[in-house]
Amino acid sequence: MDYSGYPEYPQPYPPFDHHVSVIDLLCSVGPDARRFIKGGATA
Repeated sequence: MDYSGYPEYPQPYPPFDHHVSVIDLLCSVGPDARRFIKGGATA
């Protein structure tokens, strides 16, 4: 799968890594994860 088009979110260790699971998203942004999944958020 190519996830490079998904919006970036704040990760604890730059640069942004697209090759992580949704668990990384949940741990990094918590309740705001829904906005990133739906594509409505920008970092």
